[in-house]
Amino acid sequence: MGILTGWAQTVLYAPAIVASLSAYFAILFNNFFGLSQQWQLLVAILTILFITGINLLDNRVPAAFAVITTSIKLLPIIAVIAYGLFFGKVDALNQSVATVTATPSGGFGMAVLATLFAYDGWATLTNMGGELKNPQKNLPRAIVIGILIVVVAYAGISYGMMRAMPANEIVRLGDNATFGVVTQAFGKLGGRLLTIIILISILGTINGKLMALPRMTFAMAEDGVLPKWLAKVNRFNEPIGSILFLTVTASLLQFTASADWLSNIAVFIIWIFYTATFVGLFILRHRDKQAAQVAEPLQELESIFQCQVIRGCH
Repeated sequence: MGILTGWAQTVLYAPAIVASLSAYFAILFNNFFGLSQQWQLLVAILTILFITGINLLDNRVPAAFAVITTSIKLLPIIAVIAYGLFFGKVDALNQSVATVTATPSGGFGMAVLATLFAYDGWATLTNMGGELKNPQKNLPRAIVIGILIVVVAYAGISYGMMRAMPANEIVRLGDNATFGVVTQAFGKLGGRLLTIIILISILGTINGKLMALPRMTFAMAEDGVLPKWLAKVNRFNEPIGSILFLTVTASLLQFTASADWLSNIAVFIIWIFYTATFVGLFILRHRDKQAAQVAEPLQELESIFQCQVIRGCH
């Protein structure tokens, strides 16, 4: 099942998700600078090529780019949370929406796909395991801490927005609710700055995908499951064959469908394989009790709890 998941990630998920992200970037970029729709395709492809160029350099360059973009994207989240907590006048926990427009058939499913997309980074992170120091210890820790940060950020910004703006108004504004809160807090300049930060955030996400996803392709090529040219590395020891394959396929997908369709189909397909792999992993571990055990983050929490119990008894 792992090989099938790798094939799905290489051929379907990776190109579709990079293509959709670059298309979203192009849409926002065109709207911000007032460009016509005919520029969207060119901007999307140039975006992919730009991030590809970064990832063909020494791995410290894309790593630094990831740190910078992540730090920048946290700024508006912190600002909205702080504004809602200290200046919001709405009772966030006792609101109700009087009238909500019903979504079309399948709306709930689309919402689930969007949520799965938001939390998808934890799975991509495992592709970088071979380049981490002490991955058995650090990889589970990074996954747990990363997911917790995302959960806290989403919960915090949701609470901050509910403190700053009534629920009915948030429903009315829909996708523009965040812009509404930022404009309310910091004026029109704040709304413009938020757009710039979102653009930077998307670039950071594309960079993260181009850092991690080609590693799966590279590993499969080294094992002989994919063509050997995909295992080629450049002088910086970066998997140039796999990176260029992803760049070309993602660029070609720009001609096929909308950003929404690409992201939905990518997440839907890969989660079928994720689920099958998870089930298969439990079956294999049940059958082979002597297999090397993977470090489990909960073991550390269990040890801490046991120490506290023993300490309390004394």
